[in-house]
Amino acid sequence: MSSREHWASRAGFLLAAIGSAVGLGNLWGFPYKASANGGAAFVLVYLAVIALVCLPLLVVELLIGRRTGESPVLALAMVGGPRWRWLGYAMTLNAAVILAFYSVVAGWTLLSAGRTLLLGLPADPAAFFSSISQGPLAIVGHLLAMLFTAGVIALGVRGGIERLSLWCMPLLFVLLVAMAIWASTLSGAGEGYRFYLQPDLQELLRWPTLTSAAGHAFFSLSLGLGAIITYASYTQGQEGLGCQAGMIAAADTAVALVGGLITFPLVAHFNLLGSLSESTVGTLFVAIPTGMASLGGLGRWLAVAFYGVLVLAALTSAVSLLEVSTAAFIDRLGWSRRRATTLAVAAITLLGLLPASDSRWIDVLYTVFGETGLLFGGLMLALLVGWGQPRLEGEAPLVVRRLLRWLGTPVLLVLLVQSLLHLPQVVAPLLQS
Repeated sequence: MSSREHWASRAGFLLAAIGSAVGLGNLWGFPYKASANGGAAFVLVYLAVIALVCLPLLVVELLIGRRTGESPVLALAMVGGPRWRWLGYAMTLNAAVILAFYSVVAGWTLLSAGRTLLLGLPADPAAFFSSISQGPLAIVGHLLAMLFTAGVIALGVRGGIERLSLWCMPLLFVLLVAMAIWASTLSGAGEGYRFYLQPDLQELLRWPTLTSAAGHAFFSLSLGLGAIITYASYTQGQEGLGCQAGMIAAADTAVALVGGLITFPLVAHFNLLGSLSESTVGTLFVAIPTGMASLGGLGRWLAVAFYGVLVLAALTSAVSLLEVSTAAFIDRLGWSRRRATTLAVAAITLLGLLPASDSRWIDVLYTVFGETGLLFGGLMLALLVGWGQPRLEGEAPLVVRRLLRWLGTPVLLVLLVQSLLHLPQVVAPLLQS
C-alpha cells in the first residue's frame, strides 16, 4: 500500500473522475435519445434517475475504492468477501471490451478533427465518414487513440491521468460554453430550444421514454465497470463522499445538458431536426459538417472546435477505461505500470481490430457490454450494499442503502431485463450476414 500511487490534489481527482464520466455519450447519445423520446420529458426523467439511482451508486463506488485502496478485483473481495472477487474480474473485462470499440469511435473523432484542422471540411462528408468508419482508416484511428491512451496511462496517476485532466477538462468546459453561446445566436435556435426544453407530459407516461432516460442516466456516469472504484482507490483525503459524488454527477449532467444547447440549435438552424432522431452518427459526422461547410471559413474553425470537444471527451473516458485493466494487473500480480500497460494495450488493441474492420460489431459490443454489462455490474453493487453488507453498514449512509435497496435494485433489474430482451435484435443482423 505504501508504494501505491495517489492523486497530487483533490482537484486532480475530481477532474479525472469527471473526465471518466464525461464522454461521447454526453455529447453524442444524449441529444439523440432526447430527440427520439420527447425532448424535455426525457431530460426530466434523466435528472430524476441521476438523483435517486445513480448518485447512491456513485457514492458506493467512491466508498469502496477509498476504503480499500485497491482496484475492483481486490476491492470487492475485501468488501464482500472472496465470493465477490468474480465481480471485480467481470468489471475489468467489461471495461477492456468497452475500450476496444470505444477507441474506434474515438478514432473517428481524431481523424475528423485532424482532417478539418489540416485540410478543411470535406467536400462530401458522407463519403469521408464512410471511409473512416471501417476498414484501413478506421484501424489507423483506433491505433492512434490507443497509442495516446497508453501514453497517458504509462506516465502514471499524477504524471499522466491527473496532468491530462487538469488541462483537458477545463478546456472542454470552456469550448462547450463558448459553442453554446455561439449556437444561441443562430437563426432557428428558439425552435431547437423548444424541442429540447418544452416538456410534453404525455411523453412522461410512455414506457420507452422512461426506460431510455433511466438507462442513459446510468450509462452517462460509467457506473458498474470499476472506473470510479479505481480512481477513488488513489485518494487519501477524507472529503465527504456525498459532496464528491454530487460534484461528479453535477458536472457530468451539466456537460450533457449544455451539449444539447449546442446540438439542438445547430440542427434547427440547418433544418436537421427530423434527421437527428434517425441517426446520431450521421448527424455528428455527416449532417453537422455539411451545415458548417455552408458557413465558409468560419464553419471550418467551428467544426474544429466541435470535434475538439468530442476528442477531449472521448480520450479522457478512454484513459479511465484503460486504467481499470492496468490497475488490476498492478494490484493483483504486482507488475510494474509499464508492463501492465503494455499487456493491457496489446490485448485491447487486438480486440478492437474487429469493430474497426466491421462497424456493425460496435452495436453488438455496445449492447452486450456497454448496456447489459454495465447494468449487471450496477445491479450487483446495489445488491451488495443495499441488502445489508455488514462491512459497509457503518460507512455507507443509510439513505444510500435504502435508495439502492428499494429503488435502485428494481430499476436496474427492469433495465437489465429490457437490455437482455433487446440483445437478439442487435445480434441477429450480424449473424445472418
